[in-house]
Amino acid sequence: MIVENVNEKNNSSSEKAIPISEQGNQSQINASRTSYIVYASRFKRWLATIINVLLFYVAMFIGFLILEDIGMAILIILYIGYQCFLIYNSKQTLGKKLLNLQVIDYATQQPLTFGRYMLRELVENIFSVTGILTLISAVVAFVSKERRSLTDAVMSTIVVKKN
Repeated sequence: MIVENVNEKNNSSSEKAIPISEQGNQSQINASRTSYIVYASRFKRWLATIINVLLFYVAMFIGFLILEDIGMAILIILYIGYQCFLIYNSKQTLGKKLLNLQVIDYATQQPLTFGRYMLRELVENIFSVTGILTLISAVVAFVSKERRSLTDAVMSTIVVKKN
């Protein structure tokens, strides 16, 4: 489970520890036990997305310079393969890994399965292609108390600081 120790001092204005009551049978056994997660700052979420997008375009550009269309296709496939490898092994994209962020299930506060994470990335990429949904998603993340984007709301996820 992703938890943040209450005794650790992390009182920055962009990251706040939020108590999350234990779920399931344990909540009945020990109702006073509480875990803490730290929501990812809006800036770090945005920066992780920028890192992922920039690396994608750099791969396309370098591939095109080397072998034109076939090189671009090869490097795009390698980039996507590397992102899949990271998601499978660390439950993070490269941008989130560099910024120490993690996507977890909103209800259980557990890391997503590989399949669910891939579906979340697909939904996010579909939103980014449409343009207007990306804008709506950014506005939702900005006004949401929990900093959840439209993708998070659709997929029942939340981005948090990884311990």
